[in-house]
Amino acid sequence: MQSETVTTVQRPVEDVFRFVANEFFETMPRWDSETIEVKKTSEGRPGVGATGRRISIGKEGLRVESEIEVTIYEANRKFSFQAVGIPAGTYSIRGRTPEPVRVAFTFEFEPAGQETKVAIRVEWDSKAIPWVARSSFSGAFQGGVRTMANRLKTILESASGN
Repeated sequence: MQSETVTTVQRPVEDVFRFVANEFFETMPRWDSETIEVKKTSEGRPGVGATGRRISIGKEGLRVESEIEVTIYEANRKFSFQAVGIPAGTYSIRGRTPEPVRVAFTFEFEPAGQETKVAIRVEWDSKAIPWVARSSFSGAFQGGVRTMANRLKTILESASGN
């Protein structure tokens, strides 16, 4: 399953990429409304292989502690990370440990003078989500991706975005 949206930010690509990718572990809670906290668990810059721990509250109110890893880092072009976690309070109908939810976030940046077109795609492994809940999760994810894009645009275009 996946959700995607595109927004145009009235800022140069270097500013937008820096905020999303280079300052990822510091800024994510500002532009992702579901993220409560992110802590970097690896050394060095947030390039490919950088890791962290994310605490979030999903649309359904479930708290999720996820391990995150940066999977793509192409300066001023593309940034992607994966989050893997099990929502608190979930259980398997068959009594097994629930499957972890894997979610991949990808940002593609396209410069246009002093503007930047940002495409945001979120893909998740639906096997971990019970089939009866998949349509509600799909709608919640699409709304969440739009909210993320709007917050990112608002923050970066405001005077306090830097």
